[in-house]
Amino acid sequence: MKARLTIAVLIASFYAQNVSACGAIAFNPNTQAWGRATGYADLADAMNHAISDCKDGCGIYAWTSNEVVTAIVFQGSKWATSTGNTAALAVAHAKAFCPSCTGDVTAGSN
Repeated sequence: MKARLTIAVLIASFYAQNVSACGAIAFNPNTQAWGRATGYADLADAMNHAISDCKDGCGIYAWTSNEVVTAIVFQGSKWATSTGNTAALAVAHAKAFCPSCTGDVTAGSN
């Protein structure tokens, strides 16, 4: 069986401008499928959208309201999540928990 190596970092950026900006990342560690939602006024709506976007047996692994960025990093069955004031900090914090997780995909701007 050929070993499958999946490397990714998912970052969802969330900005609060006069209202609470909520977001979520749905993830399936078995398939590495993911979905995300950003800019929702309601956290429950963001979570529902992320689950719907994923469609592959995903659960909510990261969420935020009023944090700038939330991130999930993974490689194979290993994963970690974190938040930070910037995408770089969120990734660095998550990688501290999963040093072997590499690569990145970003959404939004800082």
